Amino acid sequence: MPPNSVFPLFLTKKGPTVKAVREVLQRIGEASTGTKEVVQNRLLTRVVSRKIPQTNRPRDGEERKTSRILSIDMGIKNLAYCVADVEKPTSTLDTTNMNFLTWSRLDLGEAFREHDMSFLGDGVKTLAKKAELEGRGDEDLYTPENLSRMGHWFLCKVLDDWNPDIILIERQRWRSAGSPTIQQWTVRVNTLEAALWAVMTALTMERKRYFDWRMHAVDPKRVGHFWLDGVALPAPPRANKPKGSKSKASSGENEETTGALDGEEAVTPKKLTRGKAEKKAKIQLLRAWLDSEHPSTALATSSVTSASETPYPNINFTFCRHERPGSPSYGADGTRQALLYATDTPSERAERTRYYEAYVKKVDDITDCFLQAAAWAAWDDNLRRLEPEVAALRAQVEEKLGREVNGRLADGVKEVQESWRIAADSDGERTEVVERRTSSKKTKKKKKEEMNVVDEEPEKLPKTKKKTRKSNSEA
Repeated sequence: MPPNSVFPLFLTKKGPTVKAVREVLQRIGEASTGTKEVVQNRLLTRVVSRKIPQTNRPRDGEERKTSRILSIDMGIKNLAYCVADVEKPTSTLDTTNMNFLTWSRLDLGEAFREHDMSFLGDGVKTLAKKAELEGRGDEDLYTPENLSRMGHWFLCKVLDDWNPDIILIERQRWRSAGSPTIQQWTVRVNTLEAALWAVMTALTMERKRYFDWRMHAVDPKRVGHFWLDGVALPAPPRANKPKGSKSKASSGENEETTGALDGEEAVTPKKLTRGKAEKKAKIQLLRAWLDSEHPSTALATSSVTSASETPYPNINFTFCRHERPGSPSYGADGTRQALLYATDTPSERAERTRYYEAYVKKVDDITDCFLQAAAWAAWDDNLRRLEPEVAALRAQVEEKLGREVNGRLADGVKEVQESWRIAADSDGERTEVVERRTSSKKTKKKKKEEMNVVDEEPEKLPKTKKKTRKSNSEA
């Protein structure tokens, strides 16, 4: 896929349209809502910043060609996370490679409780076990104090084990579907999210000399829209149940509910809500990628006729079998096998039964953390592919914005001049009114003074005459 054909409809003679700008923002993982000016300015500021750093810091004194991503899907009983090394495309290789080192789901409360009790004596463990049986353990587990301790323990564990460059945390919300109420479990998970951010900020400030983590909150809606919009998913796998077979692995499954495990609700498509349908589509998409000897995102887009219409770049996936030397777990590949358990027919599932039993049965959480990490790598690749068009994009947008700004300035000048004219006219009219009022007041005052003078003269004459008569009589 040549870089200049990723967004063929974006640059036009008339400049980028709002629809094209929003499509580009969605392909690089940015918010696409807002007015025309808002989305254009957002694109100009975001298009020059890459999701993955171009220069990797040395690890163990050696230069690296990869960047390490830690992706976390929030939860307490179902916290899922994965760690992957991302090898960015080069001038000769136009493909992103992701090697997953670990990929698992964790009951954070149970794991922290076991870790915390490992430092206690037998007597204290007995009391803690008794409190747990009485139901008091769960009540104390979700206090802010314990949630912050859980967050600190988890982050220190994964950071010390894997030392990632980028940390992605799924952004939580308080309400779902516009509900006026907030669920108690939502408050607990959001409290843990805040604790993770607080711990990460503190650790970053303390270890700034040695580590330079990049922390990002990822909106799950943007990840879902990026992977699912415009993608034709293959038909879901159907396990043909042999006649007379009552296998436990195939019980409760039919043509409508094939592939539904413990973490996937086995309901007919008519009963699926929007959220459940999107969750099922994500799982189906990921299985389409991974159900091959060479897992890749290209497996779900082979039906796309034009390369320029591909909604996301090609990413190849590899999985480690063991997290640590001598570890009894199967590593990231074990989670992959557990995820693909439902794609096999009952006769073929025996090979993956050990993975399914040893790993997770609830697959929606591990799917979300995987897609989140893959989306981050895809967004960075799209930014790389957009680089040849950035200069032309900025010139077009700035020119168009300049014309609009100049037009707005001209309109503004006209408005100011008009306001000045109106103000001058109003001032003139006001002056005339004031002068009229002043002249009328002066005229009225003058007339009143004249009337007072006329009224005063007859009063003085009689007094003078009386005095004269009196003086004559006296004489």
